[in-house]
Amino acid sequence: MATKKSKHIITSVKKKKRVRSSKKQPTKIKFTTIDPDLTEIHVNGRKIGFVKRKTSSFKWDMSALFAPLTEDEPFLKRSYDSDIEAGRELSRIFFRYKEVLKSRLGVDVNDFYYSDMFQNMGF
Repeated sequence: MATKKSKHIITSVKKKKRVRSSKKQPTKIKFTTIDPDLTEIHVNGRKIGFVKRKTSSFKWDMSALFAPLTEDEPFLKRSYDSDIEAGRELSRIFFRYKEVLKSRLGVDVNDFYYSDMFQNMGF
């Protein structure tokens, strides 16, 4: 039999779960065709990599502009049937990368993104 205090704890946990699930940001993936065999992939306004078509097999390979996780290497080496399919998989790899870095470092990963790293340095 549940007491008044345990009911209160259960309802507060349910409310917290609802709040956490509503924080998820919508993802916008943009495909920019450079030439018929090369496509740039942008996620939420950031360029994350390229997708290139092999001329021999007409399959698509991807290359990331970030350091992917070791467990994602098989996905990067795999060939895909279309540039859309490869770009979506590249965006999934990028979000896993961001989540792992955020959990390890405790800060937002956008501060450590490669394109922003050397902006304020005078060369």
